[in-house]
Amino acid sequence: MTRLFIRFYLGVLFILFTAWFVQLTVVRQRSDERNEGVVERALGGGLRMVREQLDQTLPGEMDAALQAIGQEFEYPVQILDIESGAFSNDERTRLQRFDEIVFYSHDGANVATPLSNKQQVVSLGPLPSFVGPSQTDVVVGLGVILSLAALAIAVLLRPVARQLREVERTATAIAEGNLSARIDPQRVPKGKHLASAFNSMADRMEALLRTQRELLQAVSHEFRTPLARIRFAIDLIGTAKTDEERRLRLETVDAATEELDQLVEELLSYVRMETTESPLELQSNALPEAVETLLERQATLFPDIEFDVDQLKQNNIVVRADTSGLQRVLGNLIDNACRFANHRVRIQATREEGCIAIDIEDDGGGIPESDRPHVLQPFVRLDNQNELSDHRGVGLGLALVNRIVTSHDGRIEIDKSDLGGCRIRTTWPH
Repeated sequence: MTRLFIRFYLGVLFILFTAWFVQLTVVRQRSDERNEGVVERALGGGLRMVREQLDQTLPGEMDAALQAIGQEFEYPVQILDIESGAFSNDERTRLQRFDEIVFYSHDGANVATPLSNKQQVVSLGPLPSFVGPSQTDVVVGLGVILSLAALAIAVLLRPVARQLREVERTATAIAEGNLSARIDPQRVPKGKHLASAFNSMADRMEALLRTQRELLQAVSHEFRTPLARIRFAIDLIGTAKTDEERRLRLETVDAATEELDQLVEELLSYVRMETTESPLELQSNALPEAVETLLERQATLFPDIEFDVDQLKQNNIVVRADTSGLQRVLGNLIDNACRFANHRVRIQATREEGCIAIDIEDDGGGIPESDRPHVLQPFVRLDNQNELSDHRGVGLGLALVNRIVTSHDGRIEIDKSDLGGCRIRTTWPH
């Protein structure tokens, strides 16, 4: 990070120096061109008078005339051959057009005008230099400007460098295995958006890795029991003496296969919910019709359960939610209630301030109060569930319900029902 800061710093200084040099070169060139034009116009009239005077002077009197003109103008005056090396091609072309020009010799700037013979020119100069900064002044000024620019850049870039170092430290900590490392927004006050985006990325990455780890643990543990039952039943099929025994053992294989299918479905659903942020397609869902569709299946699976939906039918409540998500929540909760109920499951819904509350209750053993905060976590199963093979699951049903409800900005509450069992309430904003 320090090397990056130094490179950026030197790069900015190089840009400043280059801009200054280009500007100085262009300005000086333009300034010299303008100065030459001013001098040519200012001295043009005098040069023409000198040319006329010299054209009328006899050859023997030329030196005296040049001396007199020099004293009058206070500049050295001399006659030069137009083909001498003192002039460039452009300057010779202008002289042949009888233009007054400014040209430079080793002594400085001079002005010249051609005589009538076009072979010679009269030159005045060198002229006094224009007042301007010396080379030392330019170097000192440039040093002061670049020093101030360097100081200003350092002051401006220091907070940025400090915030980038904070990001670098956090990224290094995550790379070393500390997945809980996050950027403190208070330490990067001018980079809160960067910190928020980085922390969101880290949260998603940690959730993904945690999900993968939990998935591997669940697969290795949960698949062992149904696979063992399938293997055992297959071994017994060969020893079956009657068709009835073979049928019963095939039914055992079929039941274990169905359990495996359910486990895989729950695992895949949980992984999709944890690793993707699918946009919700909110629609109006008539709650009585949605529940009735689900109860048709549950009534077949649990013929001994009585379903109480009288209150739900009397209130034609509409829930605005993602249809597939709502059906998944209701299906999981009703299925859980049927599994642990003794004889009765009740489904109710009420309109509350700002939301719709849906209650699903049963008359089973309920969930102990000490276990209620934990059952919404993935892969958590209560001890009493482990004792009943018919109620076994991978521990993702309520975790999926909680994930779907919270994605709708709702909440889930677990309490004791007046039926004697468990009451799970979900709220849906409207």
